[in-house]
Amino acid sequence: MNQLKFWHIALLLSIWSLTSCSDDNNENEAITPFCLGDTYYEVRLGQETNSIYITNGSGDISLAIEDENILQATYNGKLYADKPGGVVSLFGKQKGSTMLSIIDNVTGDKETIEVKVTDCYLCLLYTSDAADDRISVD
Repeated sequence: MNQLKFWHIALLLSIWSLTSCSDDNNENEAITPFCLGDTYYEVRLGQETNSIYITNGSGDISLAIEDENILQATYNGKLYADKPGGVVSLFGKQKGSTMLSIIDNVTGDKETIEVKVTDCYLCLLYTSDAADDRISVD
């Protein structure tokens, strides 16, 4: 019976020693300064979105659009599970150019970029077969 108690106690001690508490308090970690690589972006009118990946700063971002008739922008801050970061999605609503300010709410850093919404063009190749006067578009 004493041997059984010994093994129970040994098992409990080994489980207890293998578990640890992690400190999820990130207040003392340094926040990298917020900055973007580019100051100019283009997005096609009414088509897919263009993305700006935020990989530095605190991850707490707000957006300010100069002309909301031209551009729609949203921020998703859940890009990475282990570090701050996210993605700004740009969608062109009307042809033109506007300024977008991306602000880090924790550090106060601000980046202002120009976003141009362009027409969506299709590329067509026009060929003619002179022998039978047919026109084909490839």
